[in-house]
Parts: sequence; C-alpha cells; structure tokens
Amino acid sequence: MPVNRIHTRRWRTFPVRFDMKKVFALALTLALLLAGLPPLRAQTEQHAELTANVKPVENQDGNVVLEIDVTVKNGAPEQAISLVEFRYENELIASVDSISARSSAFVRSVPLHMSLTAMTSDVEVEVSYIDFNGEAISRWMVVQGEQAEPKLSFKRVASATAVSAGESVKLTYMVKNEGSVLLSDLQITDDLPGVGEVGKIDLLYPGDMREFNVEVKLDQDVKSQPQVRYHASGSAQSAVLVLDALSLVIYNPKLTVTLKSDVTAVEAGESVTLVCSVVNEGNVAFQNVAISDATLGTIIDSAQIEVGKAYSWNKLIKPVNSQNYMFTVRAVDQSGKSYTATSNIVSVEVEQPANPEDADTLEASVTANTRELEQPGEITFNLLLRNTGTQDITGIAVSDQNGAVLERINSLPPGDKILPIAVNVTETCDTYFVVDATMASGTKVQRVTVPMTITVGVVQKGEATPSPAVSPEPTPLVTVNNGAQRGIAPWIIALLIVVALLIVACVVVLVLLQARARGRRYEEEDDYLPPPSYGRPREDDAPPADPYDYRDEISRVATEYSRPVPSEEPPPRRRPQPAPDEEEDVRTVYKAPRPHAEPHTRRND
Repeated sequence: MPVNRIHTRRWRTFPVRFDMKKVFALALTLALLLAGLPPLRAQTEQHAELTANVKPVENQDGNVVLEIDVTVKNGAPEQAISLVEFRYENELIASVDSISARSSAFVRSVPLHMSLTAMTSDVEVEVSYIDFNGEAISRWMVVQGEQAEPKLSFKRVASATAVSAGESVKLTYMVKNEGSVLLSDLQITDDLPGVGEVGKIDLLYPGDMREFNVEVKLDQDVKSQPQVRYHASGSAQSAVLVLDALSLVIYNPKLTVTLKSDVTAVEAGESVTLVCSVVNEGNVAFQNVAISDATLGTIIDSAQIEVGKAYSWNKLIKPVNSQNYMFTVRAVDQSGKSYTATSNIVSVEVEQPANPEDADTLEASVTANTRELEQPGEITFNLLLRNTGTQDITGIAVSDQNGAVLERINSLPPGDKILPIAVNVTETCDTYFVVDATMASGTKVQRVTVPMTITVGVVQKGEATPSPAVSPEPTPLVTVNNGAQRGIAPWIIALLIVVALLIVACVVVLVLLQARARGRRYEEEDDYLPPPSYGRPREDDAPPADPYDYRDEISRVATEYSRPVPSEEPPPRRRPQPAPDEEEDVRTVYKAPRPHAEPHTRRND
C-alpha cells in the first residue's frame, strides 16, 4: 500500500534585525561628509573665473589704447593665475604677471595704430594665462569700437561773483574732449569788457583737457557769457557751444529789517505776536541767516535770503512786565563775508494786577535732558522758576523728593529763571522738586513740580536706519570665462544637505521597521512525495496539476477511517501503483496536521 500523504501549508518567518544606533550614526556621518563637500570644492577650485572689462580710448597721437580691467572672481585666497597676456594680431599688447583669486588688476595696452573712427569692425583680442592647476588657458574676446561722436565739455568758474569796487575777479575756462573724434580750430571768447578772445586750440584729441585763466577788474556790474567754436573731424561745418550768463557785481549788500507787534499793551501773561520782516534790497544773496533778540535769544537760525526777495517770521511771547524788543539779523554771503542789520525797537506795555500781593505769582516746572538711561548715571534737570508778579520773591529753596536742599536763591525778580540741576540716578524712579519761597507780602508758599519718571536699564531703541541701496555692479563688456554662479553660501547648502539626508534616513528606517512587522510571508509548499521506483522517477509519478486541490486526499482519508464523505465531493483519484517487482517505499512523512484535520497514523495494508 502506498503511504498516506497530505498537502500542508507552512508559515515561515524571515527575521529582520537592525541596530538603530548604527543606522543613525551612519546617516549622520554621511550627512557631515556631504556637507563638507561644497566648502571643500569652493576652496579647491581648479579653474579661474576670469572676466575682462575693456574700454577703448584714443591717446594724443590719435591711436586706440585699450584700458583692460581684469578680475578673478572665484578661487581660494591663496590661489592665483599667472602670465596673463593680451595679444592682438599675434602681437603682445599688454600683460600681467599674476592676479590673485577674488582680486582685480588694471592694465593699458600699447597703441593699436588706428583711431576710434577707424574701428568700423570688431577687434579680436586673445587672452592667455596659467590656471590654478597649472593648465595653460587661451580665450578670445571681442572689443567693439565706440561710435564716432563729437562731444565737448565747456565750463567757467569765477573766484567771486560780488566784490568791492576796484577789486579783481579770476575767471577759469576749461574745455575737454569727451567724445571719440578729434576736434580742431577751437576758439574761446567772452563778451566781458576788456576780455574778448580767451584762447585758441589747434587740435584737441579725445580725452584731452585745456584750461585758461583771465582776471577782470570790476568798476561796475557786468555779465560773463563765454562761448567756444570748434570743428569736429569728419564734419565740414563748425559748432558753437555757449554758456549761461553769469553776473559779476560790485558788492552792495542791503537788508531792511522791520519789527512789528500785534498789540502794544497787554496784561501780564497774555500772548503777544512779534512779526519780523526782512527784505534783500542789495545785489548779494545771503546764507546762514540768524535772527536774535537780547531778551528772547535766537529766533531764527540757518535761513537763506535771495536777492530781491522778502521774508517774514513770527514770534509768540507772553511778557510778564513791560519790555522793549529789537531784532538783529546776522548773515554770510557766498564769498564768506559777514553782514549785520538791526530792526526798529518795539515796546510792549504790561499792565500789572490791582493787588499783586494776593496774586499767585510763582510758577515752577521742570524738564530733563533725557528720561532713559542704560545704566545708572547723571541726568541734568532744567528747573524753570517764573515770577509773574511785579515784586521780587525771596528766600527760594529747591529740594528733591527726599527733602535734601539742592539750590538756594536769595531773590527772584519778575520774569523767568532756569536752574540746571544735576542729579545722580541709580534706579528707576519718579523724580520731582519742591520749591519753597517767601512772597513780597511775607507769605510762605510752596510749589511742587509734576513727577517725572526716569527709567534706568530699559532704553527704547529707535528704528534702525535703512541701509543705502547697493548699486548693482556694471556688466562686464567681455566675459572671458563664464563660471557657475554661487548665489547661496556654502554653509546654507551644507545645512540643506544635512536636513535632506536626515529625512531620507528616517524614511528608510520607517520602511525597514514596517518590513520587519510584516516579515511573516505566506509560502505554499507542495509536499507530495511520489512513490519510489528504485531508479529514475517515471513521468506518470508527477504530482497532481493542482496542488491545492485536496478533495482526493480528503475523500481517501475519510474512506479509510470510515468517515462520511459529502456527496458533492468527486470520487478519490487513484494513485499510481508500484510495479509488482518493486518494493514498497515505507518512508514516513511527518507533517503538522491541518487545523481542521485530526492526526492519524500510517497504515500499511
């Protein structure tokens, strides 16, 4: 009898073990190595990024000279290129021994034996140098000639525009060829009396400048209006350039100052408006104008007064007694000479109260030079004492909030008096002052100023001053070697690489952990063992086509154990029988029984 066999399912577990410390250490090491690559690459550049800004100019001989500004933008500070040579038509025209990385060099070429007007086509110049790594590099660049265009600059400068009668004025005339063509037959003239022709120039090459000086003695007011006539190369007609007229006058300053008051009689403490009018009736303009009064101090500072103009300023005052006012105007003209003018006198009468003894005539207020200190220090307070009465106040004593006497005044006449008081402040506090005084009637009075908070250690910072806009660098005319632009700092790139690698490492670890959790893989195995044939197996010993079809086996096992078999199950399939002359294979197959099948023992018929 053949051995009873059944097909079984096996669950196999594939263990996945990870050392988390080693995984993170490996990821961190790889990130740090990659982070160091950008700075390392930036410090060990193998090729120079070389640019050249070329400007063709024309020298006095009429030949073109190339002004070359060479810049090595990249590379480490210790790297340098050497033997930089510029050739035109295989002839050396300029050279530089060495240029360090991130630096520039300026060089002028030899004359190219042509004029700017003759440069009708582009000029090719060869650039060669020894690179950082010792490699010989050769490049070609194209220089474009400037368009032939005449351009003349003409200026006139006077040593003074207003002088005393009989004094002289020095006039300087400057002409410069700022174009790209040759100028000839230049004639400079001025219509000033006694001047006429200033000078002549036969030839003025591009870039050349000439200067002429003339002294004129003034006895009357005159005007200077010079002009220059010239011919441009390649043009048959002459051109004329005329400057604006400049007035040269005999110094005659005259400022008329008038002072007025809206009221002439007021009660003590009432408002009065003083109006100061200034008219410049001379022929000199003034600057740094200051207006002041002996009683009121400075009224206006750093004003300007033009010729023939009128100006007006107002001043609001609150007089406590009758007073006379006279404004003084001090000004400086363009040549630095000072001038002073005074106004008329204005009187303001102040009516006193009927019973001055009963009036509250003492006032006290205080201000400070600062109310915030970064650290303990000294603050200066200005204590304003105001006597609005008509008689003196005596026996004045000023004390701080602690009762310590700081200042004493024997007498305070009608009017205002400012007492500067220096106080050493060590901590944040409210500071005020107490003023004790004796009135003319003998009455004792006391005034307390409004408390002022002084902060120590907390200083409010103002808004930061915006930085000036950075002008963009001019685009080079010729780029010899266009390297990669590095707009991001190496440490930023390194940081981004580290973050990216850490994210990748975390994802890999998560994937592996999920694979470990799901490492149990279901595997189907066909354990069908064909009967032995004591030799090579026969073709008819092959297992059934469908290894998962257990109906034959279930039917056969149920029949052997006398178990009922469902009618819908097909009859068991016959197994191939061994040949009569072959012995039965008594091998025993030990299998784990299926959950729904009871274990059974092998049975030999």
